[in-house]
Amino acid sequence: MSIFCLNCRGLGDPRAVNNLRRVLRRYSPSLVFLSETKLPVVGMDNIRRKLGHYNGIAVDSRGRSGGVALLWEKSINVSLLSCSSNHIDVSVLDVGGQHAWRFTGVYGWAETQNKVKTCELLTAIHRNSDLPWIVGGDLNEIMFNFEKKGGSPKSQHILDLFRDTMEECGLYDLGFTGYEFTWENRRNADAVIEERLDRYCASTEWSALFPDAEVQHLDENLSDHLPILLRLVAPRGRRRQRRQQFRFENMWIQEDSCRQVIQGAWGVSHSEDPWAELGAKLDGCSVALGKWNRETFGQVQDRIRRLVGFLSAERDIIRRRSILREISAWRRREEVFWAQRAKAEFLLHGDSNTKWFHARAQQRRKNNTIVRLQKEDGSWAESDVELQQVVVHYFSQLFSSDRPEQVEEVISGIPTRVT
Repeated sequence: MSIFCLNCRGLGDPRAVNNLRRVLRRYSPSLVFLSETKLPVVGMDNIRRKLGHYNGIAVDSRGRSGGVALLWEKSINVSLLSCSSNHIDVSVLDVGGQHAWRFTGVYGWAETQNKVKTCELLTAIHRNSDLPWIVGGDLNEIMFNFEKKGGSPKSQHILDLFRDTMEECGLYDLGFTGYEFTWENRRNADAVIEERLDRYCASTEWSALFPDAEVQHLDENLSDHLPILLRLVAPRGRRRQRRQQFRFENMWIQEDSCRQVIQGAWGVSHSEDPWAELGAKLDGCSVALGKWNRETFGQVQDRIRRLVGFLSAERDIIRRRSILREISAWRRREEVFWAQRAKAEFLLHGDSNTKWFHARAQQRRKNNTIVRLQKEDGSWAESDVELQQVVVHYFSQLFSSDRPEQVEEVISGIPTRVT
């Protein structure tokens, strides 16, 4: 299943419709959100039939500008929640009826003096439903000035307002693969301006439903905007089993038995070679801590769920207080766990609520995913095997030399510290 969003800058030209139809056939999206159709509802209904077997909702354009439309495959159950000249908000029940969620296609105001209206719109429709939420489209604003190339920097006040609104609505940018900007002004040379105006933002509940969702900026020449495609499940070729890595959890420090486990593992002698001994001790500690974590410390969320179950059945106030204190202690450990995952050094967003940390950790995992690497000949490596070969070759070249010259002259310039 996938979602396709595009500011099409008008569909009055038959060539624009034909080009869009070819692209939709290529990617077969389940939902299609189009902004700036520049068409009345009747005209957009005719275009819908030309684009394929879609159901749809459209909002009239304002003269020769504006107009939004949402199309969806007939196998999907879509219900309208609200709409306006700048948005279409629907609930979605996917094929099989397993998951209900919410999609809002947004066309943000382009005029600087009206940017605040986009924020007001998001804040208003945020309250309309508790379903897991995904927002996509041409929001007509960037979140940071590095998302713009050329021209004058954007007003920091507007950027701060935009980011604050997203956070207030519980929405987090899903990132992307592909070219970094989605709009350009089609000017020449020094007058070129590029910005990332189009994006998908999701709630943590939506990301939990679709943890492998992947956004791609498509290199399709349909308007001055690039289409953005959200695949709800990553292609099979990109999904792979990840080897479990050992990580020392900062929350373990709060347990007195952690020190005992480390001392016990470190005290075992393995080799007379000091380097081999160090490696063996580190391996021994990781094994011992992993076993201790599973058998004694336990999984944080499982412990919390078990304690909450005990609390719901407990009627004695003294024992309830004890269980509540234990739950609070485990909640603090959970905050430490997600703070470490998110590499956050503050707890301003903590207050026993790990949603913020969880979202940051998910975003960090997406940012750390290497989708492709450019080879020396300019081509791209995308498969797992090719990516590994490129990395190994790069670092092999980086830490080796080819017929070095004047080594003695270089060494002579280094001050002597050990005699």
